[in-house]
Amino acid sequence: FSTRAAWTVALLFVSGLIVSIVQVRSWDQLFGTDYGLRLALKIGLFLVLLALAAANKVAFTPAVVRGDASGVRRLRGSMRVEY
Repeated sequence: FSTRAAWTVALLFVSGLIVSIVQVRSWDQLFGTDYGLRLALKIGLFLVLLALAAANKVAFTPAVVRGDASGVRRLRGSMRVEY
């Protein structure tokens, strides 16, 4: 499942990037229009979620498996932020 999810997210990102290039043709339009600002915000939030997912997979979940109490706390905090 993890491998499929990664490929699906990558495919969604690439398709979104293509649509973005078609819709927003310059950096001026990215930060100078309402559409561009919303798009930049969505990209930023998407990157935050990707960073949280990476932290969950690489650091927090293995810490929970090892029985580390701080890992449980960090994983719960990460899940709250994702929610």
